Amino acid sequence: MHSLVTVTVLLLQSLCINGAEVTENGYPILWDKAPGVITELPSADGAVIINPWDYLQRMSMHRLLINATEMYMSSMGLGSIENPMWGFPLQLGWKLKSGRLVDPTGATSCGQETDPMCVSPQSWWACVNYYLSVIPFLAAAETGIVGQGLQFQILAPKETAEDHCTSYSNCSSQHVEMMAKWVIFIRP
Repeated sequence: MHSLVTVTVLLLQSLCINGAEVTENGYPILWDKAPGVITELPSADGAVIINPWDYLQRMSMHRLLINATEMYMSSMGLGSIENPMWGFPLQLGWKLKSGRLVDPTGATSCGQETDPMCVSPQSWWACVNYYLSVIPFLAAAETGIVGQGLQFQILAPKETAEDHCTSYSNCSSQHVEMMAKWVIFIRP
């Protein structure tokens, strides 16, 4: 029993010492580099195009969502960091810094030093985070909280396109209950 406690303590100390720094000045990694207004995102054919397989564009969805919902979350405190969705961009920053967004197969340089903003569709962590980024954002767009009247097109990776919903209607048909609950949560 004593050795188990010792090993546990040593592991926890190691994690604390080697833990990835996930904030810069109190904000998620590269928060200030992610587009903070919709007009900073690319557009084509009347639709705003978001590539969630680019770290900065995925972070941008969180930034836009938090900025748009801040006035509705004031009962929890003033400012972005009091928003209950603040954990999502912090988690995304942690995944970037801890290497969880890198292609685990090694078949591409996605997420590695030569392509650090790439979010690999081969990463389990990145795919789970996809739904924590895209679903709430599309629900907010549907309610008009984000980009009222604008159309959004979420890009999917070619090799796994069928695994990722890319529009409100597509996500609603694939994830009926989840989308409905996000719309209820976000609706003013």
